Amino acid sequence: MRVAKDICPRCVQEIEQEFLKCHDYLRDHPGATVIEIHEGTGVSIKQIEEFVKEGRFQFARGEHLDYSCERCGRRIKKGRFCNVCKKELFQEFSQLTDETNEEPESPRPWGPTRGFVIWERRQQQMDE
Repeated sequence: MRVAKDICPRCVQEIEQEFLKCHDYLRDHPGATVIEIHEGTGVSIKQIEEFVKEGRFQFARGEHLDYSCERCGRRIKKGRFCNVCKKELFQEFSQLTDETNEEPESPRPWGPTRGFVIWERRQQQMDE
């Protein structure tokens, strides 16, 4: 039995009972879809999808078990996002990192008290 941080022991026990209902249903009805498991057991689709995401139905091949992409809702068989959303998220992330890697132009402070003595000397040499 897995224990999540934010779930009380009584709720964990209820979730485990729901899992056992789904497990037994899948054993008796191999190849059942998430919808069929829901209709046969009364366990919420969201909870069944969580079981699938967690890999708790290891005895089943899983070809017929899918769940929703967390971003767009497309049906997927593994991970959190569908391939389209993965690509879009990667592009968005790449744009953000490209923007943050650009160095802003900032003028160098003048005066030896600012710690740029070497830079100032070089500037003076270039000016001469």
